[in-house]
Amino acid sequence: MLDFSRFDKIAREVIEFSEEEARALKADVVGTHHILLAALKRTDAEIINVLARYGLDYNRFYNGLVDIVGIGDSERVQGTTPGYRRVVTRDVKRLAALMRENMVTLDVLVTAAISDNTDITDMVLRSLDFDKRLFIRNMLNQGDEEMGPDGPNMSDEEIFENYTTNLNEKAKSGEIDPVIGREKEISRMVEILSRRTKNNPTLIGEPGVGKTAVVEGLSEKIVSGDVPYYLKDKIIYKVDLTMLVAGTKYRGDFEDRIKKLLERAKNDDTVILFIDEIHNIVGAGGSEGSLDASNILKPYLERGDIQIIGATTFDEYRKYIEKDSALERRLQTITVEEPTVDETIKILKGIRKKFEEYHRVKITDDALIEAVTLSERYLTERFLPDKAIDVMDEAMSKKRTKVKGEDSSKILKEQLESIIEEKKAAVLKQDFLRAARLRDEERIIEDKISKDSLEAANKYEVVDKSVIEEVVSTWSGVPVSQMTDNELLKLRNFEKNLSDRVIGQEEAISVIDRAIKRSKVGLKDPNRPIGSFLFVGPTGVGKTYLAKRISYELFGDENKMTVVDMSEFMEKHSVSKLIGSPPGYVGYEEGGRLTESVRKNPYQVILFDEIEKAHPDIFNALLQILEEGRLTDSKGKVVDFKNTVIIMTSNAGTSDLKKKNTYGFGGGNETENEAIKGKVDKALKEMFKPEFLNRVDEIVVFNTLNQEAVKKIVNLEIEKIKSRIKDKYELEVTDDFLTHVAKEGYSDTYGARPIKRVLMKSLEDVISEEIVRGQIQPGDKVILDFKDKVVVNRE
Repeated sequence: MLDFSRFDKIAREVIEFSEEEARALKADVVGTHHILLAALKRTDAEIINVLARYGLDYNRFYNGLVDIVGIGDSERVQGTTPGYRRVVTRDVKRLAALMRENMVTLDVLVTAAISDNTDITDMVLRSLDFDKRLFIRNMLNQGDEEMGPDGPNMSDEEIFENYTTNLNEKAKSGEIDPVIGREKEISRMVEILSRRTKNNPTLIGEPGVGKTAVVEGLSEKIVSGDVPYYLKDKIIYKVDLTMLVAGTKYRGDFEDRIKKLLERAKNDDTVILFIDEIHNIVGAGGSEGSLDASNILKPYLERGDIQIIGATTFDEYRKYIEKDSALERRLQTITVEEPTVDETIKILKGIRKKFEEYHRVKITDDALIEAVTLSERYLTERFLPDKAIDVMDEAMSKKRTKVKGEDSSKILKEQLESIIEEKKAAVLKQDFLRAARLRDEERIIEDKISKDSLEAANKYEVVDKSVIEEVVSTWSGVPVSQMTDNELLKLRNFEKNLSDRVIGQEEAISVIDRAIKRSKVGLKDPNRPIGSFLFVGPTGVGKTYLAKRISYELFGDENKMTVVDMSEFMEKHSVSKLIGSPPGYVGYEEGGRLTESVRKNPYQVILFDEIEKAHPDIFNALLQILEEGRLTDSKGKVVDFKNTVIIMTSNAGTSDLKKKNTYGFGGGNETENEAIKGKVDKALKEMFKPEFLNRVDEIVVFNTLNQEAVKKIVNLEIEKIKSRIKDKYELEVTDDFLTHVAKEGYSDTYGARPIKRVLMKSLEDVISEEIVRGQIQPGDKVILDFKDKVVVNRE
């Protein structure tokens, strides 16, 4: 039962009306956003005027809330959110002390609701661009300017209570999610905590691997007694560093506050302080003429007066802690590795119950496994288990919001209202016998409504693999079809689909098809790109167009392709365009053109056009992509290329063949193509180093185009024009016209590139002129022929 005895009258009224707000929005639980809604209706209160100056009023917050969570479908409020409970039990007490209030006033309650970072309130305020930090800082700083932010007489105990969270208590009350695995890290932490000196473990790992969870796991073991005897009485307190700094307006305020905290910890042997994001203590609270948190903390650590547990990332540890050798040598690091896929599946199975109870949605084992495998494959910028947990959480939220519950007890409620009215009428007529009978009926119906509501509350929807696929697709931008069994069907038709659109390159397409299938079925090294190809052939034979079609077939969009013109990389220093400028140079913050493109969209085709023009040093970067499937940018961040297709184009060995009249009609025979392959092979060996050629999956030599191939290409282009005008005109062309365009549209120098230009002059210009002159009317059938010139016939 929540205790509101320290709340003043207005604050209690707001708490009561917050449930009304939840009911009006048909929410099943009351959250801090409902508190804020109820408070914003108190237009006579000064704090509401303050909020108005920050651009926040009832209507704006209400509309923002509805935009994010919508209107619910629950007929009754069945509880409160964890954020609500935390705000009205813990946060209001802490803020009341900070704001020097004896009671929980409306000011305190509103500030506590706004300061909560875990509830829907935070999402809504961020969407409204509400300056939360400035508001909280101003609320904490108001009042008696002569007093410090903690008031004149705040004791060490009060400081400790206000700025720390007892993890042992949270473990006892079941507020901590189960910690699965991590036995090695917890055991190592126990060993370090048991040392006589330098007994301050610091967990280092990538964001989202579970560093905080390891500490919570230790607190659970302490509560259950599953630790050595010398740790059984220990209590882990998590320090809220942000709140420690907040409101320290005057010089000495912060030092006084943190010293009181450390003195309290020093005088109690059972205390272990947990400082999450420990790198923030370097510089925290520091200003000209004052000490920062790390310099205040170091003497306590040196003397062994207190014990701390820290947690930070590799980058932040290197950037802040390593530079401070005096601090670093007092900390013992423990590396927290990213869990494997199997370990993450066990973690999700261990915590699923908490999520199912919260969302009132079940999730199948297959969906759990899918959440882990798809997040590992497609969300490469983040780490397990955090990304898999987020996928599971959002999938359950998605399922929950889609459920439109029907009120099965609507008829019963109508009957109940009717009986209550009849009972009132019977009492007025003093027909007490009938009133008693109606009262019994009322109780029976109320029991039935209560039973139906309980059944509805316990009726869980189920999250399956398809919901997980939708969530990962939304986050990664990869079409859902790419993640399902339909992918195998697409692979079966991959070669045919390419051949239908790319004409005259059957051999090249066959080579690409085999390589892509090897990769997709899992036979290829998973640490390399999906495929890497070197397309070699004369200009205008379809190299770039084939790259576009591969992008379409694999990723569902021809535009999922980054084209890098290698003629821009002829200088040694131009590698910075790919991976970003070195520190200190212009453009360092912008990142590299290639690395940033792949980081934003990891599923695409990368086309390096005219690769032979690049400086030799550029190939060193390409070697890393081709062999390891990754590239390190100028900031030291690793970019994953495992889900890309790398295509490089070259004209090597084909330039001198243009001088011989071997292309176009009469060209493209087998002997000629073999001659091209021989010249290409020789030219490639002269131009590129063996280590580069050996890392390419396939060298694809493009054939010259014969007459039939060129005519097919012309046909495809004409079909595109037909589809553009099909609503008004019907278009046909004769074989003579087709032959004319094929002859004019192919050249030894440009290949098939001129076809579009010839069609523009011979077809588009001619038809548009006839339409303007009124010779062609909507609905006409237009037939184009060629007899020394283009002839337009109409039917």
